[in-house]
Amino acid sequence: MFRTTKRETLVGNYKMGTALSSPSAGVAIGFVPTSVTGLIAWYSADSITGVTTDNTGVSSWTDRTGLGRNATQATSGSQPTYKTNRLNGKPVVRFNPSGNFLQITSASFSGGATFFLVCSASSATLSGNNGILCAASSGNDYDTGESFLMTVGYTGPNNPSGFNPGWRGVGGVNVTTVFRAWYYWTYHVAPSGANVVQKLRRSGTEIDSRTNAASSNASPTKMTIGGRIGGGNFTSPYYQGDIAEILVYNNDIGASNITLVENYIKDKYAL
Repeated sequence: MFRTTKRETLVGNYKMGTALSSPSAGVAIGFVPTSVTGLIAWYSADSITGVTTDNTGVSSWTDRTGLGRNATQATSGSQPTYKTNRLNGKPVVRFNPSGNFLQITSASFSGGATFFLVCSASSATLSGNNGILCAASSGNDYDTGESFLMTVGYTGPNNPSGFNPGWRGVGGVNVTTVFRAWYYWTYHVAPSGANVVQKLRRSGTEIDSRTNAASSNASPTKMTIGGRIGGGNFTSPYYQGDIAEILVYNNDIGASNITLVENYIKDKYAL
């Protein structure tokens, strides 16, 4: 049974002072991702509307921010599928490498970015750099200043799932993971003068940090979940696996807020 308390505290950049139920340890009372400034897109499989049946195609993944950045796919053969009761009793969205992807109208990330993904690669035969969350405009997601990419790529016969983030043409890092295991990933980008600092965290632990010269501010007009962007078009290689939640902030939210969001994810999905 939850206990109810009256408390007022400042956590991250928001204030709370109402009677609220206590969640699991490590999660701020009353915290939701919109409590942190800069959330421009929020997709969670348990908030998809109009779909409740297992293996149903997902034509629209609702943006929970209320900003209307819904991830959509009008072509039925390219729609990922809704899978029930897959992670801590919650549904997920499953992507097939034959061409499942969703498209989003993107935005400017001139103040940096912080991305959170809850996902699990589900194939031992991934090859290339299969897109999880990628963006660009007229160019490619891997080599233009307006772009960014987060991909899963083949890294070896026994460890096929790698995570490769890249930002504004400065390159990325390939991290070996275990396929079919669930992780929550945090990709944090902070402009610093003429440079950009990139940090990658896996399930709450920083596993890579690097500083590179930034080519320009990222301001893509297209973003995709589950695919890549090449020459301004949505293209392969496509992701193969499940995604439970994605959070997109268009700024550097800072270490304390990263901890708050990660604790929210950890508690929600029992990771």
